[in-house]
Amino acid sequence: MTRTRHFEMKKIGPTAWGRLGATLLLVSAVGATPACDPHSVEGERVASGGWDFYLNGELVGTETYQIRRSGRQLQCTIRSEFPEALASANARLFLSARYRPLEFELQARRPPSGELEVKIDFEPRRARVWLKRGDLVREDWVQVSPGARLMEEGLVTLGQMALQGLNLRRDEFTLSVLFPQQFREVKVRVQNLGLERISIGDGPERPLRHLRFSLAGGASDYWVDDRRRVMRYLSLLPSGELEARRKVDAPAASVPSGGS
Repeated sequence: MTRTRHFEMKKIGPTAWGRLGATLLLVSAVGATPACDPHSVEGERVASGGWDFYLNGELVGTETYQIRRSGRQLQCTIRSEFPEALASANARLFLSARYRPLEFELQARRPPSGELEVKIDFEPRRARVWLKRGDLVREDWVQVSPGARLMEEGLVTLGQMALQGLNLRRDEFTLSVLFPQQFREVKVRVQNLGLERISIGDGPERPLRHLRFSLAGGASDYWVDDRRRVMRYLSLLPSGELEARRKVDAPAASVPSGGS
C-alpha cells in the first residue's frame, strides 16, 4: 500500500543556529583548503544533484555532488556548506563500475573540534585508512567484506552511492559499511518500509521507497526514487531533527543502476 505524506517548513527561531554546532559533530564538514577540488575532476559528467539541509525546519546548509565517468571508473565529488556555522565540505570518491569504493579523500573543519583529514585506499578485503585530526595522525589497515560500502555520518551522497546496484525491494537486508573515523566495518540493518507518496518542496507527489538504516546508537531514514536517488533524508540528533530535501537536478544522463 502506498501512503501519502506531506512535509512542510516549520518556523524556528534563531536559537536553531546555536544548536548547529552539535549537529556538525555528525556532519563531515570540510575546510577551505580542500585536498580535492571538485572542478578539477575530468571525464564525462553522468549525474549531479544536491540537497538543502534543515535543522528543526530552518535552512542551515547544502550538499551537492557530481559524478563523472573516466574509463571504467566513476568519480564522485561532494561539496557541502553550512554558512552560519562557518563550515564547508569537499570530498572525492572513486568507484568501480560496480560501485565498489576504490579511493576516498576528505578534508574537514568542524567547529569547535578543528580540522580533519581522511584518505582511504581500498584493496580486496582490506582498506588502508589514514586520518589526521588536529596534530594527531593515525594510519591502519581495516578488514572489509566483499561488496562493502563507504559511509560518513552527514554526507548524504555517500548514502546514495551505497544504495547503487542493490536490490531495494527486499523487506530487510544487511549492508557492510566502512566508517573511516571508527576504523572498522559496521553491519548496518536496512529495512524497507514500503512506498510513500511524498511531495518535496513545491514538486508533485510521487511514490518513494522509505529505507531505514539502523546501527548501534541510532537510525537514519532515506526516501529514494526508482533511480536510487535520495529525495529526502532524516536523522534525529541531540540538537533536533536534521532533514535533507533534494534540489532540482541539473540535466545529465543517469548513472547506470544495477539490481532492481
